[in-house]
Amino acid sequence: MSSPVFEVMFFGPLAEKEILILSEDPPESFRLLLKYMYCGSTKFLSVKLAMQVYCLASKYQVDALAKICSKFLQRELNASNLPEIYDTAALLKDITLLNKCTQIVRQCSSAVLASPQFCQLSRDSLRQLLQQELCIKYEFEVYEAIVAWGTAQRNMCKEGEESLRQESLRQESLRQVIEEFLPEVRFLTMTVDEVVEHVLPTKIFTPDEIIPILMSIKNMKNVSLPTGFSNNREKRYFDDSTLSSIRIQLGIACGIKHFQPGELSFLRKITFSEAIYLKKIVCHGSIFQNCNTLTIKNVAGHVIATTNVSGKEANFETPVSLASGTEFDFYSNYACNYRQTISSTFTSGSLTIKGTFVSGLGDATLFYWRLGN
Repeated sequence: MSSPVFEVMFFGPLAEKEILILSEDPPESFRLLLKYMYCGSTKFLSVKLAMQVYCLASKYQVDALAKICSKFLQRELNASNLPEIYDTAALLKDITLLNKCTQIVRQCSSAVLASPQFCQLSRDSLRQLLQQELCIKYEFEVYEAIVAWGTAQRNMCKEGEESLRQESLRQESLRQVIEEFLPEVRFLTMTVDEVVEHVLPTKIFTPDEIIPILMSIKNMKNVSLPTGFSNNREKRYFDDSTLSSIRIQLGIACGIKHFQPGELSFLRKITFSEAIYLKKIVCHGSIFQNCNTLTIKNVAGHVIATTNVSGKEANFETPVSLASGTEFDFYSNYACNYRQTISSTFTSGSLTIKGTFVSGLGDATLFYWRLGN
């Protein structure tokens, strides 16, 4: 596998030395680059490593390896690691990867904003992300994410190194660091209680700014918002119209009456043929009878997500990321004596679900997003 850049560096008209010192390239990532060039294969042990190799492959124009890195990142992309991958996608102008990021931002906005990696976004990437269509229930999530990002930027400092930008950030107030992003926050869609509980404690704004915001929220007349504040009153929302669904047939509900407190694993060792983001489950029988909680666990028994059951529906505020090929168990918090199970496979579109199911409880429909939607 050749590199036009290396060819010029070693054999071009301006080549000076047989030995090149590439001190800026991460050693492990560079080793994987060379391994691919000489052996035609490589393996990534982490998303971070794949991003570094991707940058090197683009830098040295090893296009085939760059495509492999992009596809790997698309497969591994989720709401938690999106912020760090987003920067790389934007830097390398990877349109396909950016489109995947956009889908996840729209489908799992709350999880993206709450990700520990969010604070690592570059200023340009944060600006682009905030201008996308965010689907969230509470507007203060946007505000708190911006404040957390600004706080992290001011505290960020490489060991033993003081860049001019870092020094400048520490000298700036938090308000100055996040000033350009505040117009993206729709304060007028918050309640007075939300402003008091989530905005006031940050001490970003003066009383002369907070009072007009509160008065405007209460729809008082002749009130002008301070300069730079959004007057948008339109709430953001989840767009359920893009959800896909798959119906799991568990047999005709047999009218089980002997329910008791305890867990019932009605979907066992369930695997998905592709990664999905589960938004809600609707039952058509006895699955949620007397049940008020739905829990998803991995094969090790660790809780992945829990949500309340309302009637025949369990809705996850933040869509649950379920990886392909990984086993999951679904539990209701009210058990029954009925334990007949079947192993089966269900398919809808490109998604196939395999596992063991408790029969006789009626059908269940899973509503989800997938990255290919």
